[in-house]
Amino acid sequence: MIVSSISSPRIIKKGRAVKILARLNGARAVADGILLEDGAVGDWVKVRRADNKKAVFRAKIINDNFVEVVVN
Repeated sequence: MIVSSISSPRIIKKGRAVKILARLNGARAVADGILLEDGAVGDWVKVRRADNKKAVFRAKIINDNFVEVVVN
């Protein structure tokens, strides 16, 4: 009998401090942010800049510490 282990995705909780990464034409910028929703790596969630409550973005969770914003 073969038993495989199935792991559930690691949930990153709302309120966690993260770095917001934005890339555009080879340039990148990083800002401090706060998750506004729970999510796992690969999920799209709302995040806001830590220094501006009105600056809210949709971002993809890259890992426990970084999210990425798509800039067009």
